Amino acid sequence: MRRVRILLSAALLITSIVITLPAAAQSQNAAITSPRDGAQLKGVVQIEGTATHGKFHHYELAWAPQNAEDWQQIAFVQNQITNGSLGTWDVTPFQPGVYRLRLRLVYDNDQTADVVVNNLSINQGTPTPAASPTPPI
Repeated sequence: MRRVRILLSAALLITSIVITLPAAAQSQNAAITSPRDGAQLKGVVQIEGTATHGKFHHYELAWAPQNAEDWQQIAFVQNQITNGSLGTWDVTPFQPGVYRLRLRLVYDNDQTADVVVNNLSINQGTPTPAASPTPPI
């Protein structure tokens, strides 16, 4: 029983470390600060964030449907950006749906770091609130 508890504790510790590492990498070298997960998008969207590293080669912006890996490139940029405009994304021609946005930081040794913004609602409009029933008099 004690051995099982030790193994479970070790597994939880490893899981928390694995979950924490991507967030730390995102905040230091690659980050999308706008749009955020779950945002509703229409028209031309300004993509804000950071793409920088000591071994920086370039970064790429790409989109895909939420449940697909068919990434379509938006931009290929060879300038480092810190807390600024990474690019623009015209979603006007997109079919209404849910999409993802990826920032891929490419290092001069061909290694990469990805940041993905999920559940972007594109051209779906704002949901109409349900009418409240009129209270009886």
